[in-house]
Amino acid sequence: MSVLGYDLPAVSAQVMFISAAVPSGVNTALIAAAMHNNADFATQIVVATTVLSAITLPGVIMLANILYAI
Repeated sequence: MSVLGYDLPAVSAQVMFISAAVPSGVNTALIAAAMHNNADFATQIVVATTVLSAITLPGVIMLANILYAI
């Protein structure tokens, strides 16, 4: 299976595809707070991406199974 020009096994291609759809990490907000940078906005982004991923991730997983069938 070719992904971004690399010949990868289907499982690896699925992992890359699904990992691109996961929410932002909590570390983003923690680092923003530690660096005295807009921590409130970073927290809002983490919450928003986590909530949205609960809705979109099942569809992304189904699409990964269709595109990169094992």
